[in-house]
Amino acid sequence: PIVTSTPDLNAVIRNAVGTIRGMWSHRWAGIAAAWVVGVVALVAVSFFPQRYEATARLYVNTDSILKPLMRDLTVQPNDDQRIAMLGRVVISRPNVETLVRKAGLDEQAGTQAQKEAIVDSVMKTLDFRPAGRGNLYTLAYRDRDPKRAQEVIELLAAMFIESNKGSKASDTDAAKRFIE
Repeated sequence: PIVTSTPDLNAVIRNAVGTIRGMWSHRWAGIAAAWVVGVVALVAVSFFPQRYEATARLYVNTDSILKPLMRDLTVQPNDDQRIAMLGRVVISRPNVETLVRKAGLDEQAGTQAQKEAIVDSVMKTLDFRPAGRGNLYTLAYRDRDPKRAQEVIELLAAMFIESNKGSKASDTDAAKRFIE
């Protein structure tokens, strides 16, 4: 036979009352500790630099953009691979160099090495990720200046849309030639 014991309700109540009395007798030490932790946290947070993030949502027909790039591949990539490939196309070094030049991010750079460092840092802070289902993607950029972050995202989205218009027109022309 298995014997189980249930805790005595009076013992549980006595234990809870003892804990509450102990907390009440040391309430000032608890309040002082909470204030010290709060002040230390406030000072620590004030030293973190402010970062702003600008985002743009894009609808991308991945088939029209990636199909020319994957034409000679025998195995078609899955969705995750397609997203990674599309991200590399959108945030390619030539695109980012053009973006840095148009946004004026390289104005303070004196040497070519400094310009390269700026391009590298912009490439690290740009983010291209899926935004749910379908062909929606989020393009994000983080910077200390909110206006600059917004300008960079607007420029990159405009560059992406312009490059897409050109590829759409060439796709349409190729389809017309094929039909004729």
